[in-house]
Parts: sequence; C-alpha cells; structure tokens
Amino acid sequence: MKQRKISQRVVIEVLVVVALVVLLKVVLLAVNSNINRDTATSSIRSVVQLPVQSGDVTVSIAHMEYHPTILVIRANSKVTWTNQDTMAHTVTEGHAAAPSRHGFDSKFLDAGSTWSYTFTTPGTYQYTCEFHPTMNATIIVK
Repeated sequence: MKQRKISQRVVIEVLVVVALVVLLKVVLLAVNSNINRDTATSSIRSVVQLPVQSGDVTVSIAHMEYHPTILVIRANSKVTWTNQDTMAHTVTEGHAAAPSRHGFDSKFLDAGSTWSYTFTTPGTYQYTCEFHPTMNATIIVK
C-alpha cells in the first residue's frame, strides 16, 4: 500500500514538472514573439521620423524584409535596392495582392545584386516582392 502511494505521488510530480516545462515554453515563445513585434514597430517609427532624404538612397533587402520599410524622399531621388539576402527577390510596384504591371519592377534580383530607380513624381508608392508576398514597403516622394 505504501509503495502504491509513492508511485502515485511520483506520477503526479512528473506530470506537474512536465506541465510547468510546457507552460514555460509557451511563455518564452510569447515573450519572444512580442519582442520581435516591438522591435519591428519601433524600427518603423524611427524610419518615419527621419527627415525627407534627397539624392541617392539605399534600401537593403535582408531577412525577407526591405530596410527601411517606409522611406520618405524628395522627387528626383534615386533609390538603390541591394539584395543582401540568400535568395532572389523583386522590387515590384504595388502591393502583394495587386502588383502593378505598369510601375517600376526590378524583375529577378539575385542575391548580392542591386537595382536602382529614380522617383520623379511626388506620391506614395507601395512595393512588394512577387516571390514573397509578405515583403512589402512604401516610398513617399515629396
């Protein structure tokens, strides 16, 4: 009888430990997710607060994202995208759901390649990667 109580107690303790480990993993995943989201949000805010840029401006493509995500430039500024990722991307005017067939388009931009476009007309230009629809960014031309 005493051995049976000990066995039940051990089983209960093991179950409690397993439950705590699972709970800890869930909490760590949630915290990590919030850190990434907060970092991305603060990055976007810091870019938006930058002054209007003129002349040649560089946008990097890395980790499946355009950096900066929002860029404010003067008309007649040349933007050069540099693909620092390990895979090909495009820089295609429009949004992932509706890429423009008449706007700017880098076509196939291999890893390590660059592509440039000069924005002459004021306006807001959204662009995307046709291969990776989660990649989207905006250029505001003043």
